[in-house]
Amino acid sequence: MGGHADGALAAQCVMDVAARIFADEAQQPAAQLIQRIGLESHLAIQSVAPDLSERQQPRTTVVCAVVDGPNVLFAHAGDSRAYHLRRGEIVHVTRDHSAVAMMVRRGDIRPQDARHHPMRNQVTRCLGGGGPPPALELTPCPPLQPGDTLLLCSDGFWDPLEPDELGSNIELTELAQRAVARNPGSADNCTALRIRFESV
Repeated sequence: MGGHADGALAAQCVMDVAARIFADEAQQPAAQLIQRIGLESHLAIQSVAPDLSERQQPRTTVVCAVVDGPNVLFAHAGDSRAYHLRRGEIVHVTRDHSAVAMMVRRGDIRPQDARHHPMRNQVTRCLGGGGPPPALELTPCPPLQPGDTLLLCSDGFWDPLEPDELGSNIELTELAQRAVARNPGSADNCTALRIRFESV
């Protein structure tokens, strides 16, 4: 996470835990596996820097998708997003765990004002840090259809881009370059994964 030391280390902890759990226990229900990944990842991140203050401890947002035939389950914590795209349109997107997202949902600010709000980088849920492990939010998606796309990305990728760009077939490397160019000097990670389903 931008502004926190060793965010890459925290993210690697999540990847390592997820790979181990999915390899060893893939037969378990997806929701159960995901929450276990969240719990064990949180504890693993805390263990790599036990002597740091809570404010200094590594932390990371997380987003994942579990696909079983046409069924998709998104899970996330923070403002990394999962998009379900169909014919260039956003069918579904996860709900950010952030201060500005809460303000928008309460009607305190307009959605178009969130991008430039001074609190836009304040995340309300993440893995790591000094607090108790958070539950990952689970979001079932509408069933996949042939041609659908899933896009999983960090806020450094989606925030500078427009919805029509996110739904486009433009190469991810070009979209990432646009995102970085529009947000010079940002400490935000710019990561994205796109999966297109020719059949389901």
